[in-house]
Amino acid sequence: MFTEEAMSRNTIKMVEGLLRDGFGSVGLEIAAEVEETNEVPRVVTGTAVMEYYINATGDRTKDARRVFKHMSASGVEPNAYTYGIIIKALPAADLKKNPNFVGYAKKYVVEMLGRGMQPNEETYEAVLDGIGRGENKAEAEEERRVFVGKVKAKGFMLLLQKEAEEMVNPAPLKCEMDMLKEHVMNLFEDVSRAFEDMNERKRVRQMAEDYDSLSSTAFTFYEALVSRGINEEANELFKPLLETALLPDEAVFLIVILLSETTSDALKVYEHMLAYGITPSSCTYSVLIAKLSLDSNFIWGYSAHPGAPHTRPSPPSI
Repeated sequence: MFTEEAMSRNTIKMVEGLLRDGFGSVGLEIAAEVEETNEVPRVVTGTAVMEYYINATGDRTKDARRVFKHMSASGVEPNAYTYGIIIKALPAADLKKNPNFVGYAKKYVVEMLGRGMQPNEETYEAVLDGIGRGENKAEAEEERRVFVGKVKAKGFMLLLQKEAEEMVNPAPLKCEMDMLKEHVMNLFEDVSRAFEDMNERKRVRQMAEDYDSLSSTAFTFYEALVSRGINEEANELFKPLLETALLPDEAVFLIVILLSETTSDALKVYEHMLAYGITPSSCTYSVLIAKLSLDSNFIWGYSAHPGAPHTRPSPPSI
C-alpha cells in the first residue's frame, strides 16, 4: 500500500506533529528507533493506514476506526498523534450514517487523558463541533457541558497551539543590551507623558520612535552642547552612550527637556527626574537654566533645586 518513500514521509509527519504538540520525547523515540533498526515502527504504519482511509474517496472513516481498534488489540499503543487523527476524523464524518462517531471521539479523548496525553486545541474543538452538529440544540448544549466537565475532571487543560510550539521552540531570551534598550525606551515613553498637550507629546515621541532614532537625537544634542562649550559636562553625562551605545537615564530626561517647547513642560520633566531619584548633573542644570532663560515670564527667584549652581542668567533688560 505504501512505498518506502511514503512511509518515510509519514514518519516525519508524525514526529513533527508530536514535537509541535509538546510530545517531544515520544517523537524523538520514534526517530531514534528508525535510525537504529532501519524499520518503521508499527504505530507509524497503522496511523498511515488510518489516514489513507480518512482521506480516501467516499466516507471510509469506519475503516479507519477499525484499523485503530486493531492496533490497540494487537499491542500497538496509540500516541497523541494517532489519537488526534482518529478523534478529528470521527466527528467530521457523515453523522447521519454514523450517529455513534461523536460518542467514540469523546471516548477516545477520555482514554487519551487517562494515558497522560493532553489533546491539542484542534482535536478538542473537533469534538465540540461534532457535538454541536446535533439537530436538537438544547440536547447538544447539555452534551457539550457534560463532556467538558468530564475531561476537566480527567485533568484536561487546553494547550493552545502557540503555547505548544513555544514549549518545543522557546523564544530566545533577550540579551542584556536588548533589555537595557527596552528600559530606555520605556523611560522615554514615561517621561514624555509630562507634556499636557497631546499633540506636543505626539511630536516628541515621533522624534524618537525607536532606540536608534533616540540615540541619533542624543548624539545631535551632545554635539550641540560641545559646540557651545559645555565639553566636560556633556562628555561626563553622555560617556555611556559614547562608550557602549547605551543612553543613561539622566540623558533621557535631558533630551526631553531640550525637546520641550515651553518652560512649564521643561520644569515638569525636571521635577519628574527628581521624583525618579536622579541627582541632576551640572550639564542638566546648565541646559535647564538656559531653557528657562528663554521665557521672559519666568519668575527669577525660582530655585531649580537646593543643589543647583548659584549662577543664573541675567534677567531680560527692561
